[in-house]
Amino acid sequence: MINLFPRTTTRIEVTHSVTEQHLVVDRTRPLDYEVFSVQEVEGLEAETTRKMIFRPLYHTRNNDEGNHGRYFSLRREPRRSSENARRYGTRTPYTGSEVFLSLVDQHEAPYPEIYAISPSRQCD
Repeated sequence: MINLFPRTTTRIEVTHSVTEQHLVVDRTRPLDYEVFSVQEVEGLEAETTRKMIFRPLYHTRNNDEGNHGRYFSLRREPRRSSENARRYGTRTPYTGSEVFLSLVDQHEAPYPEIYAISPSRQCD
C-alpha cells in the first residue's frame, strides 16, 4: 500500500547548463518522500512576474486551453544507495526513485527567460 497526497513544493531554480532539473519533494528530508506524478509545472520569468504553465508532454491537445505548446517530460531512475545505506542497511528494502524534469515545447525552445519552476506533484 502507498499513501499518495498532493504536495506543494518550494520553487526550483532552473540551471540552464543542464537539460533536466532534479525534483526533490523536501530537501530537508529527501529520502522520506518520492515523486509519484506531476500534474503541471509553473515557470516563472526572470524579468517579469509572468507565469508560464507547462502541461505533461503526453497530455491531450484538445484540453490545451491557451497553453501554446508548452510541455514537460519526466524521467525516473532508481535511487542510488548512499555509502551509509550500503554499509549499515536501510529501514526498508525499497530504495525508491529519483525524478528529473525537462521543459519542452513544440518548437523546441530552451526557455532562457525562466529562472524557476514550481511543479504541482503527487507524492508518496
